[in-house]
Amino acid sequence: MNLKSVLIIANPVAGKLAVEKNLPGIKEVFNKHGIDIRTELTEKRFDARDLAAKYGKDHEAVVCVGGDGTLNEVLCGIAGTGLKTPIGYIPAGTTNDFASTLGLSSDMTEAAENIIRGVPTPWDIGKFGDRYFSYVASFGAFTDTSYATSQKMKNRFGHSAYMMSSLKSLFHIKPVKMEVTCGDTVFSGNYMFGAVCNSTSIGGLFPLDPKTVDVRDGLFETFCVENAANIFTLLKRVADFKGMKYPSDTIHCAKASRITISAEEEMDWSLDGEYAAGGKEVVIENLKQYASFILDPDWKLC
Repeated sequence: MNLKSVLIIANPVAGKLAVEKNLPGIKEVFNKHGIDIRTELTEKRFDARDLAAKYGKDHEAVVCVGGDGTLNEVLCGIAGTGLKTPIGYIPAGTTNDFASTLGLSSDMTEAAENIIRGVPTPWDIGKFGDRYFSYVASFGAFTDTSYATSQKMKNRFGHSAYMMSSLKSLFHIKPVKMEVTCGDTVFSGNYMFGAVCNSTSIGGLFPLDPKTVDVRDGLFETFCVENAANIFTLLKRVADFKGMKYPSDTIHCAKASRITISAEEEMDWSLDGEYAAGGKEVVIENLKQYASFILDPDWKLC
């Protein structure tokens, strides 16, 4: 891109305070290319969303520096106001699932250089009520791991903090009886975990086969895992998911552009690792190539 002006939205506490340490170098990268920058730091939840909505139209790109949750807010600010400003992502969070799917560099100054030489790439995103998500909407076990893990724990232990919280959540699983409609496919059961996703990784815990994921086809991959009767069957569920042994008699999956989930009780969700209130019925839609992310010209799904 021949960028002249970018808006940088940075979460200063993300990734063991890595943003605070690396932000001067990131700004220097853009400056040395003669690009005007406006830098805004977040202080509380939804700041990134509001900043993207307010200033996104005045710049040729919005660069998010933070984790997947910060990126989600930037996306909500852009998509929620109908802007088409392309988004650059410099990953600095604890897990960075979406960055893994995008194949982005973990070196923050290198990621900035890649944005400058990158191109806007159309991308499917999800709509969940009045909110949006870049790669996953999930419920059940592990769902609250990201938003329930304190920032202090993330800064101290990094990804291990998520692993510890995930193990703890195994002992508090509450299955929900529901019916799931994915296009022409309908399945039902008592599910301990479910995800509607557009990614090759969920929570840094479960990989998805890149051969089955197409992030720009207008379809989401949907997975629902049946409840386990005991710790042994539970661990087998986890192993089967991690080993990508699905579909099976306990892991139901389908592809669709519109997913309707009708549950017997209200339940909470996670969008890109951020809390989202749900309900007894939830409709999730794929907005095909609705947003643009700035990627390497030779990008391919990782």
